[in-house]
Amino acid sequence: MLPIGNILGLSAPLLLALAASAALAQSPRDFIDASVREMRAKTDAHVRQWRLGKESAWNVDQDKGEIEFSFADGSVVRAPVQIVGTWNREDRVFQWAWGHASVVAGMRRHAENARQWGERNRQAKYASRAIPATSEEAFQFAAVAAALSGANGVYRGQTGTAWVFMTFGEARQAKPAN
Repeated sequence: MLPIGNILGLSAPLLLALAASAALAQSPRDFIDASVREMRAKTDAHVRQWRLGKESAWNVDQDKGEIEFSFADGSVVRAPVQIVGTWNREDRVFQWAWGHASVVAGMRRHAENARQWGERNRQAKYASRAIPATSEEAFQFAAVAAALSGANGVYRGQTGTAWVFMTFGEARQAKPAN
């Protein structure tokens, strides 16, 4: 599977510059809405291509910066990953990764991009460490982070009462670990 930038002949820095340019050309609300539409379309494509959402398990290795999706048939898909934040369904609070002590510094870059965008556009929810939010808003936060960072998708993984919202890069089939 080729990343879209390679298909279009564009480099990653150029794709990020185009994303930043699009973010500046739209109102914040329009950019959020466009980011959500883009991530929903990308999610649908991942569902068709490699069964995203049908995994039997997922695991993030923060040291490697990688997410692994394991499937019942033994197949494994891996991708580079960034943590955007967590949303707790009990207190309905979203905490950004950039303010989360359990997220290593190298795993917060996409969340930082969203924070900078929020500060530039006076979007307090993107610039406040922890905020009351719905699960849909948490997805919006991840979608904006993904759009600003040129990510290939957004994933929401459950751990206890929290959902971890992440962005991921090019997904690739891998041999199952023995």
